[in-house]
Amino acid sequence: DDAFVWMTFHHNSRLSLCRPPLPDSVVTNVMAQMHPALSYEEAEAHRAVDASQLLRTTVGLTLKGRRTTDVFGPAPMDGDDLDRILTAAYGVTAPRGTAPSHRTVPSAGALYPAELYLLVRNVHGVAKGIWHYNPLESRMELIDSRAESVAGFSAGFAQAELVEQSAIIVLITMAFERQTFKYGPRGYRFALIEAGHIAQNLVLVATELELAV
Repeated sequence: DDAFVWMTFHHNSRLSLCRPPLPDSVVTNVMAQMHPALSYEEAEAHRAVDASQLLRTTVGLTLKGRRTTDVFGPAPMDGDDLDRILTAAYGVTAPRGTAPSHRTVPSAGALYPAELYLLVRNVHGVAKGIWHYNPLESRMELIDSRAESVAGFSAGFAQAELVEQSAIIVLITMAFERQTFKYGPRGYRFALIEAGHIAQNLVLVATELELAV
């Protein structure tokens, strides 16, 4: 069965089945023995554009400013900023009638298998709870507002303390069958690539809005 291959990998790579990450001291020692990037010294070379030229553009400045943080402030997130982030992440850019509407990320076959869910903890004007983002209707849909659901959400993460500090957590989930029906097991890879596009849109727009991410 084609589905068995990717479903088995997906199951076996769950957080609950993986070993704990290595301590930072071990990671530092191992990384010191690795090359930070490959270099083909004997190959013909062509120098890429100078980084300073790229970074004078709006997009370049946003790329330069992107940093990952593990410290989040207590102030609530603005509801309009949340709307902007979701639209940039996976919003519709060109409706196409009965055909799948184009969105802000490329998708193999324009099949768009992703479904975005949010844990909202501290957003001005938005109730706490678990929400679903509906890009076709440009709206969020409240799935679960029970206090125990919000409080217990962090237990499913490797760094639960970060979840508890965050104003929102965006979950990029996949309806894999939306791509595997056409591409077979390779559709699983295409879906993971799409998740990366979505995540990059999220962090870049958050950076542009000067939000910690």
